[in-house]
Amino acid sequence: MMTPTKVLIWSAALLVGCASTAPPPPKAPPASRENLPMQIIAPHAEGNSRELFARGEALLAERKWAEAANYFNALLNANEPSAASLFPMATFDLGVAYEGMGERKEARDSYAHVASTYPDNAIARQAWFRILDQIGRAHV
Repeated sequence: MMTPTKVLIWSAALLVGCASTAPPPPKAPPASRENLPMQIIAPHAEGNSRELFARGEALLAERKWAEAANYFNALLNANEPSAASLFPMATFDLGVAYEGMGERKEARDSYAHVASTYPDNAIARQAWFRILDQIGRAHV
């Protein structure tokens, strides 16, 4: 049988045990690299794939051909798998930038790459029109 002192000690121990703080909840796992945009650093361009593409597009609109080409080349050369959906348009836009700089062969090569690599993409048709337009202008 328990004496009143033992009951008091056991009760106090039980209360102290129940009152102690619970262990902290587990920390959230760190974000996986697949969910983070890849930072691309190139000699003349820096940012993640979407930023590089957007900047290249803006530079095309401003007719800053060489700068736009730098951004598209940085994006394409990084070969970031999560940016694969941007590759057809970035390659086409690279051709536009080359064409703006007067580099017709490089432009034609970019258009041909789009047309042959992404034949089911809507931009492939525009690439073929650009190629045919260049051929037509060369024979006039």
